[in-house]
Amino acid sequence: MAKPESLFQFDEAIQTTFLGTRDGKSVYCGRFSEKWRAGDVPHGGYAASTMLNAARHYFEGKPQSDPIAVNAFYLSKTALGPYIIEIWDIKASKSETGYALIYATVRQKKGYDPAPLTSITQYDPIVYPVHCLDAVITFGNISTEQGLTYLHEPSIPPVRSTLQLCKLPGGLNTLAQRMVWHVDLSHFPTTSAPGTPVLNHTMAFADSRPIDLWCLPFLSDMIIPPPALLDASMLATGWWFPTMQMEVQFKRAPRGKEVACTFKSKYTINGRYDIDGELWDEEGRLVATTR
Repeated sequence: MAKPESLFQFDEAIQTTFLGTRDGKSVYCGRFSEKWRAGDVPHGGYAASTMLNAARHYFEGKPQSDPIAVNAFYLSKTALGPYIIEIWDIKASKSETGYALIYATVRQKKGYDPAPLTSITQYDPIVYPVHCLDAVITFGNISTEQGLTYLHEPSIPPVRSTLQLCKLPGGLNTLAQRMVWHVDLSHFPTTSAPGTPVLNHTMAFADSRPIDLWCLPFLSDMIIPPPALLDASMLATGWWFPTMQMEVQFKRAPRGKEVACTFKSKYTINGRYDIDGELWDEEGRLVATTR
C-alpha cells in the first residue's frame, strides 16, 4: 500500500501554510527543517522545492497545474527555521494551454526566529528583511502541450551496472539517511589519476517516496559539484561550492521512485563553473534538464 503523501519526510519538510495576502502578494510561511540541510544551512535544492511547493498551492484553482520552468537566484544564505514566501503574478493566463509566470521570494529574519507565523496580521515585511532566494517560475499544463519533439545528440542515462551504492559524503551526511545513492566512481580521483568533472548517479528517497515534479529542483541540486571531482592538488587553494543560480526545465511528470542523472561541468574559469544536467525517471524518460 502506498504511504499517504503527508507521511513522506520530504513532503512534510516542504510544507507551507497560506497566511493571506498583503500588498497584492500571496504570503506563505513554513520552517526549514534541519533534517534537510547541507552543512549548517538548508540544502539549496530543498529550499527551491519548498518555494515550488508554495507555487503549487498558489496555482490551485487556476488553469495551470504543472511547473514548466524554475529560474532561481540564491541571494544570501538561508537559515534553518521559519521563513516567509511571497508570490505575485508577472503574467497570468486564463487558458489551459497558456503559460503563467510568477515571482516568488523567500524572506527570513536576521538572527533567531522562534516559530512560524499563524496569521497574516502578524506579518510585517520590515521584520523579514533578508531576501534569501528569489525565483521566476513558469506554470502550464504538460499534458496539453503539443508540437515538435526532436532529440539532437541526446544524452543517455547512466547504466545501472556502472553504479555502486555509496554513502553521501561530507556536508551532505545529514541527508545520507534520507537518500539512496548509486554512483559511477570512474570519474572520481584516485591516488594515481585525477578525476573528471562528470557525475553520473541515481537518487531515491529512503522512505520510498515517489519521484514527482515537486522534488525535481531538490534532485537537480542534490549533487557533488562536478569540479569537486578534480585532483585535490587543483583545489589546494580551497574551494566553496555554493549555488549562485539554478534553472530547471520540466519535460514530463516522472514515474517511479528513482531518478537517474548525469551532471557535467565543461567550463571552470576563475573558480566559477557551470553545470549541465539531465534527469530521467525509472522508465528512461527525460523528465528535466538543469543548468
